[in-house]
Amino acid sequence: MTSTSDALTRALNDVPLKEMDPSLLAHAIRYEARGRGLETSPLEDALAVASYAHLMQRRTTRGDQINDPYITHPSRTCCVS
Repeated sequence: MTSTSDALTRALNDVPLKEMDPSLLAHAIRYEARGRGLETSPLEDALAVASYAHLMQRRTTRGDQINDPYITHPSRTCCVS
């Protein structure tokens, strides 16, 4: 039987970062931090502050990139290991 954790890990690994919405990105960041044994409270605070600070900002549409919230780019970048 597959555990929920195993299923979640597989699901997160199967979705390319550029296809994750901001909510899933935030979850992936928290999940990765917990998996590395990091304290997530400061991370939660940083995600909340950054999301609020850039709430009304959107990235410019370029080529196949969508006009998504600004915060998704730094979030995707921090997930690359």
